[in-house]
This record gives sequence, structure tokens and C-alpha cells, in this order.
Amino acid sequence: MAASLYLKHFSLTGAPFPVTPDSDAYYTGGTRRATVEAALHVLRNERGIVKIVGEPGTGKTTLCRHIGRALGRQFTVLYTCDPTLAGDQVWFALADAMRLEVSREDPDDAALRVRRRLGQLHDAGRPVVLLLDEAHAMPPETLEQIRLLSQRDVGPETFRIVLLGPEELDHNLALPGMDALRSRIAHSVRLKRLTLSDVSEYLNFKMRASGWAGDPVFAGTGVRAIAKLSGGVPRRINVLADKSLLAAAMARRHTVSARDVAAAAAEVRLSRSGNGPSRWMIGAGAFAAGVIVTALVGTVLVKAGWVPLSSGPQVVAVPAAKGAAAPARPIAMPPQTGAGVLQPQSAGGVLQPLRPATSALPARDPGDLSITTAPAAELAAPRWRQDARPPAPAR
Repeated sequence: MAASLYLKHFSLTGAPFPVTPDSDAYYTGGTRRATVEAALHVLRNERGIVKIVGEPGTGKTTLCRHIGRALGRQFTVLYTCDPTLAGDQVWFALADAMRLEVSREDPDDAALRVRRRLGQLHDAGRPVVLLLDEAHAMPPETLEQIRLLSQRDVGPETFRIVLLGPEELDHNLALPGMDALRSRIAHSVRLKRLTLSDVSEYLNFKMRASGWAGDPVFAGTGVRAIAKLSGGVPRRINVLADKSLLAAAMARRHTVSARDVAAAAAEVRLSRSGNGPSRWMIGAGAFAAGVIVTALVGTVLVKAGWVPLSSGPQVVAVPAAKGAAAPARPIAMPPQTGAGVLQPQSAGGVLQPLRPATSALPARDPGDLSITTAPAAELAAPRWRQDARPPAPAR
């Protein structure tokens, strides 16, 4: 929405800083160039598993899709971000991805057909590369089954694997029983945060990929402000750059300075503490004020007979009917449930989803929730109801 307001002002053909992964304009400059080239070299010329680790927001999924695009003409690329694959579901998922008709009642037949199809693709010069996003959340049995498929059943030259996940993936691979899989890892990639020079190059690259043909839009002060506030995390850089372009366009300027970045940070309620390593605070002052106001209002409402709805079990006193005795004990009400479930989306281009998304996305790292646009008072305020009042005092 914000991008459409400044596209015309900067004569851009598209949004340069989308929040969702964008493999069409993948940045491979700076310190990222060696990382990408090494991963592609191993997949094209060597055997073994490639492991890609990085904290939330550093571009693991975007890199995954970039790898799929780069290998699409030479390999058959399969992609999944479903951490619930377990047991026989692996065979059915691979069969679906390769468009094989198999019976859901016969996993052994599905496994046989999958192995046969993998061999046919290898003989045709199109070996398979399987990209396992969110691999840290997959059951160890699933990873071991996939390892056996690549090593024993069809061979590593026919079936190649890429594991992607946060640092938790390293921890899981170090657990007992994962020695065989860990020994098959031929190359490990760790996505690091962008340096100050990388941030400057990244901003210019994304702007030119979207049609900008003039001098760099982001001034030195703007680049330094974005680098400091974002901590070098690409996802945060995109949020700040997008809002900064909007601020500059509203002021009818074609250069983004530190004051535009400050306005962007204020809009997303983002700040950086001055002491120690990068520490993100989301509207801390507004949140604290919201808590204080909520406490005061809550006291008034409780005295007036209103009952708060909390996330846990709550006890509501029900007044007795006229002329009847009061109940011996209060009635316990269950907690409110029924939140919607987000479904993972399949990737486009050459990346083929392994199976229809039917499960909830895995829990994300709290560090990935460092930016919010919701008013802090809304985050702090409880919900109230007036349909239950305490019994009148006995006379």
C-alpha cells in the first residue's frame, strides 16, 4: 500500500523493498556473493548435503528460491516448508511433487514409484534437488528417511538435499542419533547480517532493480541510520527503506536522509538502545503507558462490576435467583480459544510444492517479531464483558 504512493514520485516500475521473499531481484553482492557461489558450486559439482543457517529475517527463504531459479535448467527442483512431514507422508509428498499417481493405502508402492522416477530423472540429465525449508522443525525420523533415500536407495548424484533453518538446526543436528546425517553435510553456509557497506550497496541494487536510473536515492546519513536501526537484517532494512521512501515522497524530495528514516522508525515504533549489542524495543514507552492506563481503567471497571476476560481459566460468580440460595461454589469458565491457523504458501517459479499445505506454520523466533505497527495500547488492553456481575452483598 505504501509503495504505491511513492512509485510515481521516484518513477519506479515496482516496489523495491517488499517484506515477503522476492527472488526476482536477489542481492548477491558484498559478503553474500561468496556464500551463494559456494552453495551453487557444491550442488552442481559435488555430493553431499548443503546446510544453510541464519537468524530470522536474514534471507534464508529468499536464498532458497534463488537457488531454485539458478538450478532450474539443470535440475528438477522440489521445495517444501512443511515441518509435519513424517513417516509415509514423505513418499506421498514426493510422489505428488513429481506428479505420480499412487494409492494412499499403499506406501510401499509409493516408495517404489518414487525411487523409479528419481532414477529416470537422473538418466534424463535432470537429477533432483530437494530444498527443505524450516528443516529444524522436522522430525528426526523424516530427515533420516530422506538421507537414506539419497544415500542408499538412489545415490547422492541422483538426489541432492539442502537443509535450511535457524541456529536451532545446528543444535538438532548435534543430538545423538543424527551422526549419519551430520556426516553427510558437504558444505555449511551461515547467513550473516549485512555490514554498513553492504547496506548501501543493497539499497542501491534494489532501487535500480525497480527502475531507478538516477543518483543514489539514499544519502549517507540515511544509509547509516537504516544500518544502525535494522542491525543489518534484510527484512528490517526493507521495512525501514519502504517507509523512508514514503516520507521523502510526501515531502517532495528525491533523496532519503536520516530524518526520513527517523520518521519511518517512529511509524513502526522502532528504536535501538545505545548500550550493548543490538536490542530492539517496540514502542516501550507507549506500551508502558498503555499498561498503566489499563490498570487504572481495570480497577474502575472491576469496582463497577465488570469482569475481565483473561487467557486462562476464569471463575465467574453467578448471582442467585430471587428467593433461592446462592450456589455452593462459583462456576469455572474455560479459556477463549479458536484462533485461526495460518497455512504455509507454496513457492512459485521452478519451485514445486511437495504437498498441499494443511498444517500450521512452525513457531517463529521471537526476534523475528521486532517490528509492529499495532498501537501499543491495543496490545496491552484486555477485553471486558458486562454479562456477569458479582452477587450483591448479603444483607
